[in-house]
Amino acid sequence: MTELSKFSVYTILHGDKLNAHLNNKAGQETEAKKWASAARLLSEAQTANSSMPIIFADATDCSRLLRFT
Repeated sequence: MTELSKFSVYTILHGDKLNAHLNNKAGQETEAKKWASAARLLSEAQTANSSMPIIFADATDCSRLLRFT
């Protein structure tokens, strides 16, 4: 089992786009904001042979988190 990084990223995305990703019907999402800190943390986790969780919530209802495996 891969060790988890002590860091994670939390973000929101519209539920329709999240569902499209689950059904392999979408590609890469883009955003105008640079994710410099997230990229650095991910790189550090990969260097340490760890996985870094990315936590998604539906932008239309952020009251709960969604789990993808």
